[in-house]
Amino acid sequence: MLSRELMIMNYYRGYFLFVDEVSHSDGSFSAYGIIFYRNELLMRSRESARFETEDAASGYALLWARTWVDEWGLQIAA
Repeated sequence: MLSRELMIMNYYRGYFLFVDEVSHSDGSFSAYGIIFYRNELLMRSRESARFETEDAASGYALLWARTWVDEWGLQIAA
């Protein structure tokens, strides 16, 4: 059984970044990075690899979202 919870929100360079965490029945964790700009969904990552801790999974997804903004996002003054 999967358990899901949208837990982390971060404001970065004009974008709202969310992390959707998933806990798996085997005790591992994964996460999705989600990027919003001006109340519109821009991008959502695929589910990350599985990690032993929630922090590792959410950190990976947040890093993905920040990297996407840095590489593909509009250059917005905060």
